[in-house]
Amino acid sequence: GFVVPPGRADGLAAAVLRLFADDAARRRMGEAARRRVREQFSFPAQAAAYLRLFAELVPHRAAA
Repeated sequence: GFVVPPGRADGLAAAVLRLFADDAARRRMGEAARRRVREQFSFPAQAAAYLRLFAELVPHRAAA
């Protein structure tokens, strides 16, 4: 991906124009974005992340 500092409309415009001109880069970045969303933001991935968080936050109690 491209990193553009906040408030830099010229940098954002340049990044968009680079993607517009480069089909292969646009395709690679799109595929990488789809893969990331599937892996990190799917329901199973989010449920697992919440379970890990809850396990960290809830104190463990010894079995009686």
